[in-house]
Amino acid sequence: MVALVLRFAVLPNVERYQVDIISRAASASGMDVSAGAIRGGWSGFRPYLEIENLVFLEPASSTSTMRPAGAVALKLPQVRASLSWWSLLLGQVRFAEVSLQAPELALTRGKDGLIYFAGQAINQAKTDEEGGQLLPFLLAQPGLRLQRATLTWRDDLTSRGELKFTDVGLQIEKAAAFHQIGFVATPPRSLARSVEASGELRLDNIDGQWHVLGRVFASLADADLAELREHISVPGALQTGVGNVRVWVDIDNSVTALAAAVEKAATAKAKVNATAAIDAASTAAATATSAAGSGAAASHAAPNTMAKAAASTAPVAPAAGVLGEKEVTAKAVIKAESGNEVVSGFDPVRLITADVNLVDARVQLRADLAPLNLARLAGRIEYQARQGGFSIGSKGLEIRTREGVVLPAADFSLTLQNQLDAALAKGEISGNGIDLKVVAALLQYFPVGKEVREVVANFSPRGVVQQTVFAWTGFLQKPASY
Repeated sequence: MVALVLRFAVLPNVERYQVDIISRAASASGMDVSAGAIRGGWSGFRPYLEIENLVFLEPASSTSTMRPAGAVALKLPQVRASLSWWSLLLGQVRFAEVSLQAPELALTRGKDGLIYFAGQAINQAKTDEEGGQLLPFLLAQPGLRLQRATLTWRDDLTSRGELKFTDVGLQIEKAAAFHQIGFVATPPRSLARSVEASGELRLDNIDGQWHVLGRVFASLADADLAELREHISVPGALQTGVGNVRVWVDIDNSVTALAAAVEKAATAKAKVNATAAIDAASTAAATATSAAGSGAAASHAAPNTMAKAAASTAPVAPAAGVLGEKEVTAKAVIKAESGNEVVSGFDPVRLITADVNLVDARVQLRADLAPLNLARLAGRIEYQARQGGFSIGSKGLEIRTREGVVLPAADFSLTLQNQLDAALAKGEISGNGIDLKVVAALLQYFPVGKEVREVVANFSPRGVVQQTVFAWTGFLQKPASY
């Protein structure tokens, strides 16, 4: 009976209910809403609504710093919404899928550091009375699709120009607690030829604050790193390069507050002297190198897990429970700053895996070192946050300099853990397939001490390091045992 009423009474005369529909949209979004024509119909067994020129306006009570009351926050030329039968049972507006055609979208980072969409800060805690309900409402729907959209990014904290992405396609499907996301776009040609992204994220709005958990994959074709670093954070050492980049990122910002409290309580200890750590690591590596150069046999302190992992293909998305463990982590990464190496927070990112294939790359690992000009840089680079530290390494990384020096595909890793507590601190360096002669030739480009350079120069090491692991307890610059 309900279906008959919808089919023969309500939908053919849906324009009569325009005021009620607009009122419900305004209530759901927390904004003033206007619309052009409204039509209704059936697609198979599912009723749908089509709305033209749906406009969301800043309400009269708006306290937004981005635009005044009554200003257009979001304009949607065409909206098609398939109604869910749950709407009738729950007495709420529920859609099976919302499709937006050719919308013009904008993301802005304001001078206050907040990210704004449709006039609302999406990374600031709010109460229901403060508005900002549009994005939660859209994400609550089972399906959301954008086609032929444009997306503009503006950063008011910098003097950089806007970035405009065209032919944007976005599809979000809600499955239980997670959202499956697919994204494609054409960026400015100076940035890259194409951008694709996908992911499975858990998006929880708790007390008006978004909590994000899951994995995101992104692929950039013919990306220009020099242009890219003008708009997003790119490791400072990697200055230029053109090529293809694929990145997997595991995100979990639910541990941020807990980790911040621990870091605040141990601020003095958290400022680890990473330069000394790197120099000490280099000294240890040089000692092992000299032994290899003189024909000494290297002992295996532990299995080479990196070599085993190198045989695997692209990372597989972890189970939700793995990322959900609220371990306290220093989330430290090595970062060049004013010529010194310091430990810097990297809050929501738990794991980064990047496959790179770049040409004409330029790498400078420290301000007082000569830049390394590469004809080609290819392989996999990984960063992982660990308890009180981090792990960084490469798999199958191949380097060819413009001068013709070639480092064949090799694996390397450095792991530091519990760096806030000397009693629990430990670390490990592993290497596999490393050509010692090539490393010696490239040593001038790496942040190693004078003693290390002298050791390498005296022994002139030759050979290839295979399945080698050096482990220690305590801080690397002053190990308790190794």
